[in-house]
Amino acid sequence: MTQDARILVPTDGSKRSLCVLPWLRVIAEAIPEANFEILRCVEGSHDSIDDHEGIWNDFDEARLARTTVRGGRPIHQILERSHGFDMVVMASKGRGVLGRWLWGGVTTRVARECEVPVMVIGGSCDPDAADSPPNLKRILVALDNSPEAERTLFQAARLAERFGSTLHLHQRVSPPVLPDRGALIAQNADLLAVVAHWRRKCATLGKIRTRLAFRQSAYSPGILEYADEISAGLVVMGRRQEEPFWALSAGIIQDVMRQARCPVLVTL
Repeated sequence: MTQDARILVPTDGSKRSLCVLPWLRVIAEAIPEANFEILRCVEGSHDSIDDHEGIWNDFDEARLARTTVRGGRPIHQILERSHGFDMVVMASKGRGVLGRWLWGGVTTRVARECEVPVMVIGGSCDPDAADSPPNLKRILVALDNSPEAERTLFQAARLAERFGSTLHLHQRVSPPVLPDRGALIAQNADLLAVVAHWRRKCATLGKIRTRLAFRQSAYSPGILEYADEISAGLVVMGRRQEEPFWALSAGIIQDVMRQARCPVLVTL
């Protein structure tokens, strides 16, 4: 993100939406000139925006954020308003049981369709801990064999530079092919080539600390397990316009967004 980054923060006014506040503060501290816009999404009367007005107003005043209220279907309002912004930051859950389901569906569609990166603060984040600073010492970058994965790495590297984080690169590898010795040799050669490729890319990141992890596991469980293992503060995943069979598909990203114990940033 640039020094004058524009960040859109959709909210339904619920207590769960307060989960984004610690992350907004961290971004504001790392990028003092960032501009925030709080987009209050309502269906029906504007009076349906309820509690926690004071907390949002405190953030507005402290960070010179602008607040916009829009009626209509939230997904349409968010996607339309996001044009010209550098990032969208939003909670994955909303008000009540039905609201949590509906807002979760909105979040999924925004992450899938938005033309800018989307940071999703998951349901495991505690809204009562809105004053607790996030831990960004470790950022997990989920990679695949696609060329777009390099762009994901470099976007994550810019964040790591801002926050002084270590990047932990995770890529799934296929289990060994046995007992075909020729196939096993070829597979090992492919793996060594992949390792060498990412080591070369990491060498271009300057002083940013990196770690490589290649795991024989299913995509979503492997990412989630590694995130828990390293106590990741953020998972970065790249969205694909086209999804070959080996890419990080929308379904995998959705699974990680739903189950991760930390926020997930979906890049383009």
